[in-house]
Parts: sequence; C-alpha cells; structure tokens
Amino acid sequence: MRFSDYLTETFWAAVDKALPLIYGFGYIFLVARVLPKTEFGWLAQFEIVYYFILMLDLAIAQTPMAKFTAETKESVWAIPNGYFLSFVVLSGSGIACVVAKESLANWLNAPGLQNIILSVPVLLAAGYFKTLSGQICVARNWTGRLVVIDAVYFLGSLTLLMIMSFLGMLSSARQVIWANIYLAAAASLVGVLLTFPVLKRVSWRLHREHMKRFLAFSRYSLGAGFGAYLNGFIDVILVSRFLGTVPVGIYRAGKIIYRFYNAFSQAAQVIILPLASRFSASGQMTSLRALYEKSIYFSYLLLLPLNAFLLLSADWIVALLYSGKYPEAVPVFRWLLIGAFFLPWGTVGINILLGADKPKLSFRITWIVVAVNMVCSYFFIKSFGVNGAAMVIGITSLVGAILTTYYIKSFIHFTWRGIIYRHVDVVNYVKTIKRS
Repeated sequence: MRFSDYLTETFWAAVDKALPLIYGFGYIFLVARVLPKTEFGWLAQFEIVYYFILMLDLAIAQTPMAKFTAETKESVWAIPNGYFLSFVVLSGSGIACVVAKESLANWLNAPGLQNIILSVPVLLAAGYFKTLSGQICVARNWTGRLVVIDAVYFLGSLTLLMIMSFLGMLSSARQVIWANIYLAAAASLVGVLLTFPVLKRVSWRLHREHMKRFLAFSRYSLGAGFGAYLNGFIDVILVSRFLGTVPVGIYRAGKIIYRFYNAFSQAAQVIILPLASRFSASGQMTSLRALYEKSIYFSYLLLLPLNAFLLLSADWIVALLYSGKYPEAVPVFRWLLIGAFFLPWGTVGINILLGADKPKLSFRITWIVVAVNMVCSYFFIKSFGVNGAAMVIGITSLVGAILTTYYIKSFIHFTWRGIIYRHVDVVNYVKTIKRS
C-alpha cells in the first residue's frame, strides 16, 4: 500500500476523530465552565456506568462484527449476529441499571447520582443503530460515511447544547445527557440509511456455526475490552470511591483536554484493524509489517511536536479554557501528557494483534497492564489524590508499550531500522506532490 493511500485513510479518520475533539472543546465552554462542580462530577460518574456497558457491547458484539465483516466484501454473515448480541447486551444492561441505581450511587460515593443513572438505558437505546452502523463503516473502510454519522451526533449535540445555553436551559447533568440522547437517535437514523446497501444483502438468520465462531472471538475481545475499560476508568472509579464527586470533576477537567489522545487511539482502530485483518487473512505478512512500521513512524511524526507544545503551555491552556475554575487540573494534565509519549506502541500494536487474529496475546497484555494499573492506582490515589491517578497513566502506558512491542516483534519481525527508514515514504510523497 502506497504512502498516499495511508494518508488518504488517515485524513478521513482524522476528520472523523476531530469531531469528538470539537465537541469536547465546546463541552468545556458550554458545560464544564457553567455547571456547578457537583453536577459536572456527576457527569463523570455517569460515564463510569455508561461506558462500562458500551465496553460490553463493543467486546461481545461490535468488535467481532467489524473484524469478520472486514475480511472480505462478501462477509456479511457477522452482521445479524452483531445486531442480535448487541440488543441482548444493551437491553439486559439497561434493566440492570434501573434495578441497581441506588447501589451504584452508594458504591461510587455519589449521593444523588441514582436519578441520573436512570438516563443510561435511554441513551443506550437511542444510540443502538448509530454504533452498529459505525462498525459496518469501519469494516468497509467507508470513512466518509462514518464521518457523516459522527457529525450528526457530535456537531448536532454541540449545536443543541449551544441553543440550550443561549436560552438559559443548561444547568444540570441530566439536561446535558438528554441533548446527547436526541442526537444519538438522529445519528442512528442516518446510520441505517448510509449502511442500507449492506443491510439489504444480509440474511437476517442466526446460524449455529457462525455464532460459535463469533462467540469464540468474543471471549478474548471481552477479556481485552474489560481490561481496556479498567485501564481507562480505574483511575476515575477509585477517585470517585475514595475522594467523592467534586474531585472526580477536577480530574475530569484535566482529562477532557487529553481527549486528542483518545481520538488518536480510535483513529488507529479505524485505519489499522481492517487493514491488518485483510493482510493477515490473505497471508500478506510483508504488508502487515509495513503497516506496523509506517503507523509507528507516522504516529510519532504527529505526536512528538504536539506533546512538547502542550507540556510547555499546560498552565495557560487550563487557565484559558476553564477561566480559572479548575487550577488543580494543571498537574493532572501534565502527568497525562508524559504518559502519552508511549501511546503509539500500545495502540498500534494492539490493533495489529487483533487484526492478525491473535486475541490471546492482546488479552494477556491487557490484563498484565490492568494488574499494574489497579495496584498502582490504589496506592497512588491514596497518597497523591487526583495527581496520583494521572501519574499511573504514564506507568501503565510504558508497561503496555514494552509488552506489545515484544509480542509484535516475535511474529511480524519488524526492525527499528525499518521504522526509522519510513521517513523515506514521507520524503517520496512530498517529492511527488512537488512534481505534480
């Protein structure tokens, strides 16, 4: 695959993942600056529950569906399995939220959260077709259509929040959540329309042999997904449990600015997972190695200057964005940026492993990192508060990078020289542009 092809895919993936960034920055001005600290903390605690359920859905239904659908253009058998299992997971989880709302609020040390948790099943239902349609677009490399679906949700939600703020109707966590619910439903409708060419070819029947293959992959993706959830949320969970609602809001204020790096991880999945699945299924190990080396090189080409700039300017960025409301978030943001230096190795490597049908390795890496994360988080948060939670992100990023790189090298045999040499692809592409 030529560098220009990677650049095209990267451009559309970057556009798609810029949408949550735009939403995130708007969210800072419309929500974080305006809501009382308790309401803002409740939103972070709501996300603990909501994203746990999305993790279950992603691991059991969405990731296997995207992986098998990406293998060939005729591979649509996974779609009915994905839709069925997603419905089972989301409906069961939504009911559990309603039943256990008091227990969840008590365990998270968040009095008053139980009323907000009631919105979880509504948001899950509204976004059902949105998330599944997005995975079909990922599998088919329809990044343009994926951009449209996500634009409806993120830009639509941001627009509605702006209108509500202008009308003086934005003062609580529940109002923010309901704005997301309305636009998730709209994005679901758009998603169905854009993926209809695939959906109409699907035989909506479940076959035992297909379901067995699907669930066999789901076992490992669930283990890896649960581990990834713990790696992403154990800090927020323990801050909530030990320190309460307001410190969660402070920690989240630092983490919101860090959203770019979440977007990088998601963009890597959009680009790398389908390509790795295709190269692995067809035995193109040379292409798989080239994909890995180019992805690492291009990631650092983008992230190194960005990291340096953000580290140097963290104080005034936080002061400007929050208008002095969350000065405690500055060291949180800085510690998170230090961990981001190791991000490409783990992010690129995990997607290569999943695409190459090696979920056992992904599972093993994830849970080693989870163990390190949980132990360190417990002691660091008790000792250093919200800053300790951010410090652990750097530790776990380093551990994940070392483990992933070790396993990747053992089966695709990349070389350090091969990664560094990828600058030639960039140079050749620039020369091509100049000649044209």
